[in-house]
Amino acid sequence: MVLTWWTNWNAGMRPVADALAAGHRVVNVNDALFYYVLGENAGYRHPTAARIWAADWHPGLFPARWGSGGQGTVRQELVRPYPALLLGVSFAVWSDRPEAQTPAEVAEGIRAPLRAMAERAWNAGSALSLEEFASIDAAIGEAPQTARRAEGFRP
Repeated sequence: MVLTWWTNWNAGMRPVADALAAGHRVVNVNDALFYYVLGENAGYRHPTAARIWAADWHPGLFPARWGSGGQGTVRQELVRPYPALLLGVSFAVWSDRPEAQTPAEVAEGIRAPLRAMAERAWNAGSALSLEEFASIDAAIGEAPQTARRAEGFRP
C-alpha cells in the first residue's frame, strides 16, 4: 500500500510522521501547492511557481496540520536525508468543472508549477531564485509535441 498524502484539513488526521513510523510508503501530493482544480472549486487556487518558492517547498514539506491556532498552523516537515518510505511527489489535475478550461489551457497553466515542483523535488529545494527559475522556464518554453497533443493532435 502507498499513501498519497495530500491534505490535513481535519483536526483528527494523523501526522505523516505517524504513517511513516507505521511503515507506510508515502507520496507527497501537497494539495496547497500541487492541486490544479479546474474551476478553482473548494477554495483551491491554481498552483504557481511563485507560491511554491514562497513556501520554500521541498519533498519533505507536507500540508500543515491543525494546531491550537486552527487549521494549517503546525508545520509538517521531514528533513534530509528523507526516509526511504518517502517515495516521491506528485502533481494533480482535478476536473471539478471540466468545461472551465480547454486541454491547451490546462497544459499552459500547469507548465510552470509542474516544472517548479520538478526542480525543487529533484534538488530537495533549490539553489535558484524564483527569478532564475522563471528565466530558465521561459528559455525552455513549450515542447512542440505538448502543444500538438493539447490541440488534439494524434500521430
